[in-house]
Amino acid sequence: MGIFEQIIAVCKGHEGEKFSSNEIKNKVEKQFGIKRGSILPPDYCYNRINDGINFTHHFFEEINGIYKYLGPNYLYTGMIKWKQRGCEERIVGKWESGKIYLWEYFPKVDRDLYFPDMKPVDETSKNWSNKSHAEVNVNQKTIYSQAIPSNELTKNFFSFVESSIKQKNQDYVPEQYDTPSQKVYFTNLWGSICEYLDKHKTDWQQKIINMGQVPAIKDRENGLKWTDSQIF
Repeated sequence: MGIFEQIIAVCKGHEGEKFSSNEIKNKVEKQFGIKRGSILPPDYCYNRINDGINFTHHFFEEINGIYKYLGPNYLYTGMIKWKQRGCEERIVGKWESGKIYLWEYFPKVDRDLYFPDMKPVDETSKNWSNKSHAEVNVNQKTIYSQAIPSNELTKNFFSFVESSIKQKNQDYVPEQYDTPSQKVYFTNLWGSICEYLDKHKTDWQQKIINMGQVPAIKDRENGLKWTDSQIF
């Protein structure tokens, strides 16, 4: 029995009730003897996500640090929030009657849940997109040069990433491969790249989609190989 099944077992019959994180951990620890550090209620929320989970098990709604138990397969409607390290919390997707629509990419999440065209145009005013799934129509045609930053932006970008990585990875040794340090290094590298692009090239994710990169990745994962004419 996995931890998510254990949490369901101790909360079953308490739909609609609210629990603190400690209360949930106490229940699971008492009934199953699981170490408290392995029990992470935020990982099982409908309205919260992080880049370390595949976002497949949901039964809580987080409300100001308290967890309302809704149960699995709930027809949830609401926004999905993400607190990226070093950044302000932001909305990265939404639920509509039990269906997930993410407009920001998370590596471990099924790409079929990724709908970047639903991202709000004006995030500062919180005018969140009301587009339904049927209204999403991603244009695959664009000019590649539009996605290439200016020379000044490129220069600033690499400067930012270099300083950020040095700051976050003081103990990184490039010669050592397949080590925890290397994993942390590249995780921080990707985070730094996204952070910079989010600030200076806010439409970067959409440009990637417009160039057809997401379906291309899906094709490669399904075993599709390029022909010589496609490559050259």
